[in-house]
Order: sequence, then C-alpha cells, then structure tokens
Amino acid sequence: MKNNISFAVNSITYALMLSLAGAPAYAVDFNTDVLDAADRQNIDFSRFSQAGYILPGQYQMEIMVNDQGISPSAFPVTFLEPPVSGQDGKKPLPQACLTPEMVSRMGLTAASQEKVTYWNNGQCADLSQLPGVEIRPNPAEGMLYINMPQAWLEYSDASWLPPSRWDNGIPGLLFDYNINGTVNKPHKGKQSQSLSYNGTAGANFGAWRLRADYQGNLNHTTGSGQGTDSQFTWSRFYMYRAIPRWRANLTLGENYINSEIFSSWRYTGASLESDDRMLPPKTARLCTAGLRDCGYECARRDFAAGTHPL
Repeated sequence: MKNNISFAVNSITYALMLSLAGAPAYAVDFNTDVLDAADRQNIDFSRFSQAGYILPGQYQMEIMVNDQGISPSAFPVTFLEPPVSGQDGKKPLPQACLTPEMVSRMGLTAASQEKVTYWNNGQCADLSQLPGVEIRPNPAEGMLYINMPQAWLEYSDASWLPPSRWDNGIPGLLFDYNINGTVNKPHKGKQSQSLSYNGTAGANFGAWRLRADYQGNLNHTTGSGQGTDSQFTWSRFYMYRAIPRWRANLTLGENYINSEIFSSWRYTGASLESDDRMLPPKTARLCTAGLRDCGYECARRDFAAGTHPL
C-alpha cells in the first residue's frame, strides 16, 4: 500500500514539472487601439516593456546621496541613451547625465574623484568605477536617489556637511545698525539729548563679502542757542571670503591683529587665518598623536587638548 501511494505522489510531481516546463513565456505588449491618435503604427512602446525605463529628456530632480540632499534646490537632470554596447546589440536603458557640477557637490574624496570617468563629450559622469554605487531615479517624486558606500565620501554626519555641499548664498545687500539714545534732564540747567549709532553696510557677491563699518553720534542741548552737533565716519573697509579647501578665511583691506601677548593694532593688507568652524565638530581642536617602535608606527589616535595617559 505504501508503494502505491509513493508512486502516485511521484507521478503527480512529474506531471506538474512537465506542465511548468512547457508553459510559454508571454512578452509584455501594449494595445495601441486605446490611443486617440491617427498614426498608431509609428508609435513604439517596446522600450516601455523594460523595467526602469525613463523616456529621454530633461527632468527637474532633487539629488539625494545616502538620503541627504546635495543642494537646497532641484537640478535639471537630463536622461540620455548611452551608445549601444555588448554583442547582443540591445540598447541600454537611458541614464541620468550627472554633470561635473553635480559630482562636485556629492562630497567625494579626492581619490574617488580621480576614478570617475565621463562620457557624452565629458558632460556626463560614469560612476561605475566606484563599486557599490546605485543610482535610482524616481521621476514621479522628482527625486534621484544615489546610494554610495561611505568609503567614497568625505566625513559627514547629521550635523555636518562636507565643504563640497556648502553654498555661497545669493547676491544681496546688507545694512545693519545699532542705535543708543540718552536724554539728560537735570533739576537745574538745560536739557541735553545724545544719540550714538554704529553698524555695517555691505554686499554679497558669490563667495566674496564686501563690508564697511561706520559710526556716528548726534548731540543737542535745548536752549543753548546752538544747533545739533553731528559726527559721522567710516571706520573700516574690508572684504573677505572663505576658502573651504584650506579651512581658512581670506581678508583684504583694513584689519586688526589679535594677539594674547601684544596689544591689538590695525593694518591695511591681506590676511589668511584658519577657522575652526570649518572643521567637523568631532575633529575640531583635536591633535593627532602616533606611537612608533623601531621606526614603525604602531598606533595613531586623535586627542583633545590636555594630558592623556599612554
């Protein structure tokens, strides 16, 4: 009895395998009869049967690298069909043309940037030389997602963006002021009023900031028979800009020397000063110490200022 049951099960199994092996695979096709168009025969829908196909053209998209935006505004991303490659002669899917400007904002390390090649006459980047990079466009959401191993990227965290993603802002004018006024009313004598003010006027253009400091005052004594005494002067003219690559600020014009040993003094010229605010919070004000044995480096760590036991 057991042999008969076993034979029946095996027969059913073989029958199912044969039926599945002989099942035809149907291709995806589109019925053009539903289209309200006079010339339906010249409409080619065969490319849309491929998963992930995007019609070549330009789309406004926000670029996200590891779920972090590389710019506060969207980019015009062009999708192009690469040249036919391979022995099968099939056309590859349209690819996003990542311009050099987009690549520069991704935060790639210097070594990673050297591996990036370009196609379409040097206008589109090819990230295939960086293993692990995945590009996933979503035109419906207006997003272009790029997943990339952290090994190819500069340091970043939730509160810090690499310098490549910093923005200079928009051109504009600046005018701020600080006003202080006093009124003196003695029991005997004349009433006096005084007004002092200071501030900064300037303009922003690209990475440059043009600034001019001013100050002045107004003094008037009621019943003195004299007019209001006024003074105004421009106290300082200068311009500066950040140099993210050097983590420093360049200042041209009138400036001050700040020293903990000597008194501050004013000069006219140029200065290049490091700025710790351009460093990541976790590495700012840290020094690197290494341990060597017989000329070989055994360990290397970053330490904050102070004394540390070895």
